[in-house]
Amino acid sequence: MPGAGTDKTRNWIATAGPIIVLVEPQLGENIGARARVMANFGLGRLRLVKPRDGWPNVQAQRSASGADRILEGVALFDKAALADSARAKHMHGEADAAADGVR
Repeated sequence: MPGAGTDKTRNWIATAGPIIVLVEPQLGENIGARARVMANFGLGRLRLVKPRDGWPNVQAQRSASGADRILEGVALFDKAALADSARAKHMHGEADAAADGVR
C-alpha cells in the first residue's frame, strides 16, 4: 500500500492506477480539488480536455493543497477519445462531445 498521495516520503505514483479525465472543466478550483482527492487515494494520473480557463491555472494550484505532483504531471488534450477494450469491441473512435460517444 503506497499511502496517501500527500505523504512526500513515499513513492506513491510508482504504480499505475486509473487515469482520471476531466472534460472541459470550467474552474481551476475544481481541477485542484480533484487533484487533492486523487492524492488522498494515491491516484496520480490526471488528464484535462479543453479546460475553459487554460492551463496551467493558479486557482488549481491553490486548491490542490499539497497535490502539486499531480498537477505537474497533467496531460492536456484538445479532444476526448473513446478507448477500445477487450469487452466492448464496438466502442472505438473519437467523440467531439461526451454525448456523441454514448451509444
